[in-house]
Amino acid sequence: MDSREEARAELQQVADEVARLRSELDAAIATRFDVVERARAAGITWRDAALILGMTETGLMKTQQATRGRSGR
Repeated sequence: MDSREEARAELQQVADEVARLRSELDAAIATRFDVVERARAAGITWRDAALILGMTETGLMKTQQATRGRSGR
């Protein structure tokens, strides 16, 4: 295999890994969305949920809104 073929193979490996990780991240974000929705329905405040998740209250609210918009939830 020449260096060009090796470079292409390496690029493909990286692309495959990024796609796998992106899929895992998307699944984790969907799970977080569902868990936050249940927590809010149970009376957990935005502030408490954000603190537990290591986020700001505004950041959590924005991510919930964005996830809702993307998924039509």
